[in-house]
Amino acid sequence: MDGGAGVLAHSQASRRLRLAAIGGRGPVDPSCSLIVDFRSDSLRLHLIGEPRCESARGITRLARLDAALLLLLAAQQEQPRDRVAAWLWPGAAQSNANLNLRQRLFKLRRRLDHPVVEAKAVLRLADGVQTDLDQGQPLPPDGELLGGLDFGDLEAFDAWLTDQRDALEQRRADALSGEAARLEARGAYAEAI
Repeated sequence: MDGGAGVLAHSQASRRLRLAAIGGRGPVDPSCSLIVDFRSDSLRLHLIGEPRCESARGITRLARLDAALLLLLAAQQEQPRDRVAAWLWPGAAQSNANLNLRQRLFKLRRRLDHPVVEAKAVLRLADGVQTDLDQGQPLPPDGELLGGLDFGDLEAFDAWLTDQRDALEQRRADALSGEAARLEARGAYAEAI
């Protein structure tokens, strides 16, 4: 077996054993032909309340800039790389801000063991990443976006975040109004109040 094939076989065996450990099962037979790519595991971002990430590995608290980056992508679906870098590192030259962003994305992927962001000229959340802001998901009844973290040092992001926090409160109010209307239509007036 050449060196490259040996490394690949070792990597695949390590993935199998690691999957077994995450799933709570015993070691997997190394001859098993099923290879699971951990990067395709689902990930759930909680951006309302304390920012955190939930995965098969457990719950990981998100750092302030990581939470800001992920909220930008969760709320807007796509963001130009240069804009994200400029918003998160407003005092840096664009080339330095882009370098900071590249390093932050690298560290975030390593920390979460997941390619949480597809990083090209336009950034977006990777497939399999879900958030508590996804349409069709029930909103948590309380909690502020990014848990009330202060971003006053990031002027453009802070202004955008204030608008997003207001929009979240409006979504909650609309959901309550809709529920009250459904209850009234059923004649459940006491519940509607």
